[in-house]
Amino acid sequence: LRSAQPCINASQPRDLSLNEVTTVHHHHHHHDAIYSHCHPIVRHQRQKKKKKKKRLFAMSPSTPYFWSAPFKYCRWACRERPAYFWSVIIGAAGPIAMPIVPPLRHYYGDIDPPPVPVTYPVPTGPRKVLTGFDDEEADSQKS
Repeated sequence: LRSAQPCINASQPRDLSLNEVTTVHHHHHHHDAIYSHCHPIVRHQRQKKKKKKKRLFAMSPSTPYFWSAPFKYCRWACRERPAYFWSVIIGAAGPIAMPIVPPLRHYYGDIDPPPVPVTYPVPTGPRKVLTGFDDEEADSQKS
């Protein structure tokens, strides 16, 4: 029910009857009622909106940064971003293994095979003239 009672000023003393306290006045429509400055039941201070700080990264603030805590970051990345984490681990293993693996292979007897030839070997020396084929018979019949 709406009442035609005048609005109670916040500076006035709060000596009100139950009827006056529970009545919502004509200007307290929908969402404004919770921010009323004159109704004692719903009188609240409107909170100021805090400005959001602009972040340079799209990561959550709970994300540990690598250079401040590398092991903590690796544990976080292994759990939250496993594809990125393991691709970096496998990618870093290649250059690390290059000076280590070849001596181990030779130590255990795994030798490099001879290279596969890429051209046919050209014989050295004079070229042999071939005889005894059909071409010689055809040449002798023409003359």
